[in-house]
Amino acid sequence: MSTLYDQVAALDKGIADRWKERTHDDPKHKLTPTDIDVIVSPLLKKSDLRRGVARITEKQAEAIVSLVRATNFDKGGVDRLRFWVQLAQDSLALDLTPLVADDELVPIYRALAIAATFSFASPGTKVNYAPHHYVGIAELVKQHKINVYQAQMSDLGVLTNVEGIYYSDRNMLIVYDKPGTAAFTAIVVHETTHAVQDWLDVKTQRRFSEADAYIAQAATMDKPMFSGDLSAAAFSASRFILDRKAVVSNRDWNKAYDMVVKAYDASHNDGRELQTNTATGEIESAEYKSMMDSIDKAAQNLRDWAADTIDGAAKQISGALEQVIP
Repeated sequence: MSTLYDQVAALDKGIADRWKERTHDDPKHKLTPTDIDVIVSPLLKKSDLRRGVARITEKQAEAIVSLVRATNFDKGGVDRLRFWVQLAQDSLALDLTPLVADDELVPIYRALAIAATFSFASPGTKVNYAPHHYVGIAELVKQHKINVYQAQMSDLGVLTNVEGIYYSDRNMLIVYDKPGTAAFTAIVVHETTHAVQDWLDVKTQRRFSEADAYIAQAATMDKPMFSGDLSAAAFSASRFILDRKAVVSNRDWNKAYDMVVKAYDASHNDGRELQTNTATGEIESAEYKSMMDSIDKAAQNLRDWAADTIDGAAKQISGALEQVIP
């Protein structure tokens, strides 16, 4: 047996055995799309996907990553593996760890505390983002009306080009990065901006909802953290938020926003897709607006909730609002 077989078998024997059968235990064998199908498809059987019981566990993800790192691919092999990983993500067939306890949710609250220092008017979605929007999302997380999960995918998640995702129809936030990193904070702000759009029942084109989220994400950064024209445009636009100049009357802000939209369109083909964010109708919107009204009425008692330190803000979002909103 090869060392690679032993390494993969220690994580998942089924994956190791299927790899051995296809390659005759040869680490130099280039994995074809058919090889990938044979190795990965048993983890995501159609019948199991329909019943919601299919799942790629963290150990299985590590086993696949071990193969990816140690072997080469024939033409189309990587794309085929990306297909299966994307299917797992879209089907929620992942090893998801719920973040429920207060200490588990502190990194989420910390990210939202940063976002709750932002105010900006979106030329695209027409949403005037304000601190109470993100405080409201924090309260929804605290009440478990938005459920948060950590995806345990090892490094396999890089194949999806997704670091996190918010499902508006399930009120579910999934994060891939490890808590405590700057990237984690940025992604949480991106996805919770989508949560704001969802709970406001915003109807808009995807290019605009994503522009808002990318710009809010970039506003958490001191320097560009991600590569590509979209990230660069978002970082440039986000400076207007930090300078408190992201207002409708500012032509330069509007131009910077348009550059983000154009960069999104250049790298995605779904920009003009209409998003309604009304899966649960006006019940969400009414509840959310009522929550923000309560937050605004209590503003006199919460003026320093994000003023001293990010940790202090996170604790106040977690604790003080419990007294404001029963």
